[in-house]
Amino acid sequence: MKPGRLLFEPWFREWIYADWGEVLATLTPKCGRISGRVVAAESGALLTGVALSWAVSAGGHTHTGVTGLEGGRLDVLAPAGEVRLEAAATGRERVREAVLVGAGEWVQDVEFALPRLAQISLSGRVLDDTGAPVPGARISLHTLVVQDLAGAKTTSLQDLGRVQADVGGKFQFSTLTPGEHQLNVHADGFEPTGSIALDVGTGGAEVEIVLARAGALLVRALDADGGLLEPTRIVLRQAGKVAIEAKRQSGRLSVTRERRNFRAHGIVAVNGEIGEYREGEMAGRYPDRGDVISGVPSGEYEVMVEVPPRSGEAKVFVSVEGMTVAEVRCK
Repeated sequence: MKPGRLLFEPWFREWIYADWGEVLATLTPKCGRISGRVVAAESGALLTGVALSWAVSAGGHTHTGVTGLEGGRLDVLAPAGEVRLEAAATGRERVREAVLVGAGEWVQDVEFALPRLAQISLSGRVLDDTGAPVPGARISLHTLVVQDLAGAKTTSLQDLGRVQADVGGKFQFSTLTPGEHQLNVHADGFEPTGSIALDVGTGGAEVEIVLARAGALLVRALDADGGLLEPTRIVLRQAGKVAIEAKRQSGRLSVTRERRNFRAHGIVAVNGEIGEYREGEMAGRYPDRGDVISGVPSGEYEVMVEVPPRSGEAKVFVSVEGMTVAEVRCK
């Protein structure tokens, strides 16, 4: 919010002369102030972690804002008019309210009582392509938080934690709320799933994820004398298409992958495509050996490395057993 332009009407300009002893500028407020609190509907206790959105139409424009509230107490400035407020908190239903505020007016004791959402669970199993469980698979879950107020939509991902599959490949996330979630599964020796979109209903959900076996590729970028180089970019192509790309960021290679199909089923709506996987996946760096990219599906690849101003290419067949080594001479 820009105080000089939004909080007050602009005042006219005039020359100020050196022999004037005092200058008076009168500013007319064009905003109002709204204060109050956000509480739990069942107890009346103040809520923490509240996000407050507001929108108001004034002068032919829609002004919007989003702010976090400390200790559940709200205190916002907004252009005069009918201000549409929406309060949201994790595990709670969103509540909207319209407040009429005049220029220079302070509306106090506005209260939002947010009911608790029903808590559900998401359970599932991680299997390989033979139907055997994959114990120790690492599963992470995020929920998509969407706020839409007067056409101003904001989205963010909230981390709901990480679990490991047990000896039977089973896992569970409890105390969730209904809505859109994103599930990611990793396991050593398998291709990562990327972000799986789940629409979890009020009855909870069960899902099975089938992972494809994959190998590890050690890429060694070498100069003309056989010295080890540190590439800024590694690209793996299959049939002329980019399958995996790794770019160096802060000394580590961040891996992205093409969209691939995976197998998933259960009592849940599942988007059957893998999106570009970016979050948390890094290639391992071995100073005396090279860079290792894990979760590479079996097959023949064209490997291209860039070590500006040099680059090089090589062909390699990646096996799911052990580690495949690709040495690329850069010129």
